[in-house]
Amino acid sequence: MIVGLIFFAGEGMLMYRSLEICVKHRFYIKLAHTICHFLAIPAIVMGLITVLDSHQLRFPPIPDFYSLHSWVGLVTISLFALQFAVGFTSFIVFLCCDTNTAAFRAALVPIHGTMGLVTFLLSIVAAISGLTEKAIFSLGKDYSTILLRPESRAGIEGLVMNSLGAVLIALAIVMPFVLRQRRPQYQLVQVVENQN
Repeated sequence: MIVGLIFFAGEGMLMYRSLEICVKHRFYIKLAHTICHFLAIPAIVMGLITVLDSHQLRFPPIPDFYSLHSWVGLVTISLFALQFAVGFTSFIVFLCCDTNTAAFRAALVPIHGTMGLVTFLLSIVAAISGLTEKAIFSLGKDYSTILLRPESRAGIEGLVMNSLGAVLIALAIVMPFVLRQRRPQYQLVQVVENQN
């Protein structure tokens, strides 16, 4: 789930910042953005199947969708699917009738961008709540004392979980800042296009 919803989706969002300097045609940036999000789909599906199987194959089985982590995750996956469907339809399929749908697509850009960022941030919330849930279930009540014994397997596992959580929090802070920054040359191109 982290690979699909955070890595690939995050890379897809960053395509507009990293490729806008070196690629002249926005179609290729949109294509790279779509490919990154398309690559996220198999990772999300495999993660969801793995979670459901691990719950059902356990003895006794664990109920599905009972925790805050699972609810946030379900909302995140639903928003991702909706974003992908709307984005693919609006920006790739409607591109064939470019002049007729230009106003609609331009109006949809800020909504799509904001909802994409919300989905990304929700995926980080789901990942951190999942790490916390896993730590409580796996490491037990004495989770805080386990971290003081890094030589044990549980201490290393706790340290890795906390480190991953800290990196995800840093990503949740940095990513909106990077995505909301506009390069002056990009703003100039938009102003010129809007005047035409």
